[in-house]
Amino acid sequence: MFAIEITDETLPKIMVHQAELDEVAACFVPECYVNKNIKWYYIRGYITERGALETWAAYPESHFNKAFEHNSDKIKTDWDIVVRK
Repeated sequence: MFAIEITDETLPKIMVHQAELDEVAACFVPECYVNKNIKWYYIRGYITERGALETWAAYPESHFNKAFEHNSDKIKTDWDIVVRK
């Protein structure tokens, strides 16, 4: 799984991934995540707790930090590989 913080700066990278998904693109509304009081992370290749593969997911910072190990500096500007804790 790879994740990136959802910000104005990283939104173009996220939208490239969304454009590749065609059928799912309408479900991602950037305004719901950018410039909020809490940070949100976009995960591509998300694996659920049951082992199912989802093409993407969005996680709030509080849940994300509890569930995944990641490079806190890299994830702010580029895709970082994330591992479940």
